[in-house]
Amino acid sequence: MNGIDALPAEDFTEAMFETYQAFNISGLYNGKKFQDVLLYPKKIPSYFPQMDGYLRSVAINFGLSGLITIRTPREMIEGYTDPLVAQLATMPIYMGGDATTSSFLALNNPPTHPTDNTVAFFTGQDDYTMTRTYGKWLDQEYIKMKGKQYTSITQIEDYIYSPWKEPVLLDGTDGMQFSPAMSKDNKLKAFVNDMSRNCYFDYSNTDDTYPGLD
Repeated sequence: MNGIDALPAEDFTEAMFETYQAFNISGLYNGKKFQDVLLYPKKIPSYFPQMDGYLRSVAINFGLSGLITIRTPREMIEGYTDPLVAQLATMPIYMGGDATTSSFLALNNPPTHPTDNTVAFFTGQDDYTMTRTYGKWLDQEYIKMKGKQYTSITQIEDYIYSPWKEPVLLDGTDGMQFSPAMSKDNKLKAFVNDMSRNCYFDYSNTDDTYPGLD
C-alpha cells in the first residue's frame, strides 16, 4: 500500500478511519455517501482512487439491488413507479436528490409526449403538399422539448428548451398520414417526437408480400 506509506504520520489515523467507514456496508445507506460516491465523482478516500469504483459497485449492487428492473409487459406499456427515481424525488437536491424527473414511467405516456402539449397541423386546404405537416409542437415552430429545472434548492419550474445546438425547424408530418398524389420519387418527411428530430425516407422497393397493396 504505497499510497498509505506516503501519508504523513498525522494523517494516517484519519485515513484508516475513512477506510473503515468506506468498507462498512451499513454506511452506504447514508444519503451523503450516496451523493459523494454514487452521484458525483468524488474520490473517497482520496489516497486510493480504486476505492471510488469499489464503492460505486457496492452501492449499486447492495444499496440499490442493481440497476436492472424486471417489469411485466402491462407495466411497461401502462406504467409503473420506479422506486429509485421516486426515492431521489423525495431527497433534497443538496443531498443528491432530483425531483425534476417523474418516477412514473410508461411507454404510452413518455416524457417526450407532454399531456398539456399544444400542437398545430397544416390542413392542406391551400397547399395539398402540406397536408398533415406540423406547424407547431409545444406551441413552437422549432423542435423543442419540455422539462423541469431548479430555480433554487426548493423551487422547480417548467421550461422549454432545444435539444440541438442550432435551432431546427419542424419539417414533416406525424408519420401517420402524408400528402396525397405522392410518387416513388417523393421524399417522405416526418417529425419523430420520440427522437426530437426530423426524419426523411426515400422509396426503396415494392413489397409483394400482400398482392395489390403498394
